[in-house]
Amino acid sequence: MLENLNVLAEIKQLNHRSQMDNNFTQLSLIYGLNGDGKSTLSKIFQLISEKDIPSINSMKSLESDELKTPNFVLRFSASKAITPNNINSLDHNFLVFNQHFIDSNVHSSSKIESSNLQNYYNLCLGSFSVEKQKKIDDLKLENNILTTDKTEFETKLTQRFQGLTVSEITKLKPIKGADSRIAELESKLDDVKAIDVIKKITKPSKLSVSFPELNFDYLDVSVEKISRDATEEIKKHFSNNHKKENKKWVKDGVTLVTENQTCPFCAQGLNESPIYTHYKHFLDETYQVAVNAFTTSNTITTTDLDSIYTALLSVKTDVDTANQCIESWKDRVSLNSLTLELAYLSDLETYIKNLKKETERMESDIFIETDLSETCESIIKILFDAESDIRTLNKSIQSCLNDIQSYISTLESTTEADININITTLKNAIESSKADVKLWIKDRKDRGSRVTLNNKAVKTLREEIENDQKGKISTLSKDINEILQKFGSHVRLIDLEKDYKAKKGNDRFKFGVKFIENELSTSNAADSAKVIGDLLSTGDKNALALAFFFAKVRSGVNANSIIVFDDPMSSLDRHRRHQTKALITKIARNNQVLVMSHDPFFLKELYDYQNNNTISSYFRFESSTQISGTSHYRKSSLISIANLNEETTDPYEQCYKSLLDYCHTPSDDSTIKLDAIRRIRTILEAKIYMSDPNTFLPNEYLGTLIGKVRERKDDQQDIFYIDNETFEDIEDLNEYTGEYHHADGVKTVSNPIDMTELRTNIQKTLECVTRM
Repeated sequence: MLENLNVLAEIKQLNHRSQMDNNFTQLSLIYGLNGDGKSTLSKIFQLISEKDIPSINSMKSLESDELKTPNFVLRFSASKAITPNNINSLDHNFLVFNQHFIDSNVHSSSKIESSNLQNYYNLCLGSFSVEKQKKIDDLKLENNILTTDKTEFETKLTQRFQGLTVSEITKLKPIKGADSRIAELESKLDDVKAIDVIKKITKPSKLSVSFPELNFDYLDVSVEKISRDATEEIKKHFSNNHKKENKKWVKDGVTLVTENQTCPFCAQGLNESPIYTHYKHFLDETYQVAVNAFTTSNTITTTDLDSIYTALLSVKTDVDTANQCIESWKDRVSLNSLTLELAYLSDLETYIKNLKKETERMESDIFIETDLSETCESIIKILFDAESDIRTLNKSIQSCLNDIQSYISTLESTTEADININITTLKNAIESSKADVKLWIKDRKDRGSRVTLNNKAVKTLREEIENDQKGKISTLSKDINEILQKFGSHVRLIDLEKDYKAKKGNDRFKFGVKFIENELSTSNAADSAKVIGDLLSTGDKNALALAFFFAKVRSGVNANSIIVFDDPMSSLDRHRRHQTKALITKIARNNQVLVMSHDPFFLKELYDYQNNNTISSYFRFESSTQISGTSHYRKSSLISIANLNEETTDPYEQCYKSLLDYCHTPSDDSTIKLDAIRRIRTILEAKIYMSDPNTFLPNEYLGTLIGKVRERKDDQQDIFYIDNETFEDIEDLNEYTGEYHHADGVKTVSNPIDMTELRTNIQKTLECVTRM
């Protein structure tokens, strides 16, 4: 028997350097928080049993001096001490149940196995087979990753190259200017969707300028131009009165008329000359007509010039407006902005002013000598150039309008699907030239070759597992199934058979399991997926591991075997918890047992479960923080303790969880029912006490507390208040649990407890504490 731990030092967080006050007993219960060193201690026991000093040395504390090595001194009966130096003389062996045992001795397939197996559910027990199976799993996992990578490669390709197969993708070629073309098509796609809005965008308007037809002939004023009749009469007069036309005479005659007011013909006064009177009458009438005609023509001409000048001035504004319209279309249609200089407008203005000035003079005397030919020619040329410029500008505007209309027509005749197809084609062309696409194709081939090699290795490993599992499962399956039945597990082991139905000639096992009383041989894919995916939960796997461990202990222990449990309650429900206590107690009758747990309630329950508590003893990890340089380290040692009262002082939480658990999964086990009915009183006592600790005492029982509550319950102003319905329920519950009173000196009874009635009263209890 292991009696004491004298030294456990330089091993991870363990720093136990002195003998404990009390020795280990037949059943030693060790309490420790997570991180205190329970798992470390269980692993040390296992490595000591295997005499594996190198692995023990690998667990050296990080903060230890480099010259120090892990050290241990285990004192056994007959004062025999085992140290690293004499470990080979150890004649005891430790059988350790911990997470390492679960991982090393129970294996159930992951879902990767179900995807390609027809008639094989891969579950094995024992370290040899599990080790081999883990290698298989590693290979399967690698194959799964490789296959997933290949699938992901194909998925990425089909996602990147929309609507194309891998074969089609490899034929794609790059297209020059694809990026800019995609941008154009995406913009066009937006326009197709908004065609009605596009049509309403303002378009540029052509310039409307009316150029006048100018005639400056009216500026040519002479006697001949004034009146042909007058000319003919004068010629006739000279002909009749003068055989020869004397120009000098005519000139002198004009001088006489203008200076001497005498008639050039008779030298008489103008008023007295019948000849002058005759000519004057004729000439005045004709002259006035000519003046009126000049004035009218000049007015029309200058008005037309003013109008065209004003129109040309406004052309610049019209061109700016047209350019604004063109700008609003440029993001859709390739258009050129309009340009019109009209630099000659200032010259036109000058010429028009000069014309007006000279013609105003002529209106007072149309025979004034003036030469406006250059002015008129310049005006005509400027207007000709302006008309030509505007004609050219309107052609540009018409070209813009044609392009805009063509774009709109294209939008109207184009569908969104057509554009999307073109965009996709261009995008695929771009992606096809990227390096990762070529790399994926190469990796796909390499990974396929690796999968083939791994499958060959898997076949070899399965043959090795077959030989190991035949004997192991057939030997222990009866004991394992018996324990699983006690656990209430729906897992059962069935006979192991050979199955040659696997694909590609791979020999596989058919391992039957019992699931909710139905045997599943996993002979079809649907059942296989259900078994593998749903049957072995974490709790089931831990239960199977624990059952396997108990079966091994039953079949293979001797007097020198020391059984170690590290948190055996992990993932076990209340029913399995109870059965585990019973199985551990049974083992402790013949072998020394060490039970380590972070659950003080379980340890106390296990302690209380013993018929003879003298075989049980308590120990606890005591932790402290040590400083080494700038680092802080948690160190633990093992000490003896009398009980776990301090660690189990919260009856309310413990009772509440236990009762709630019973409501969810009621049990007809008499021990469990008795425990539950006692917890009803405990939780009610705790709830009433916590509601007013100043009035109620912590050790008062339910009957006493009810009496105090009755005196105060009707006072609604009291800090403590309980409604009538809740109080009546508490009284009923007190009466129901009265015969199971847990007060000192009261004998417990074993009258049958109805499970349904118990569950109803537990629900009522939980409702009461919730309402209070």
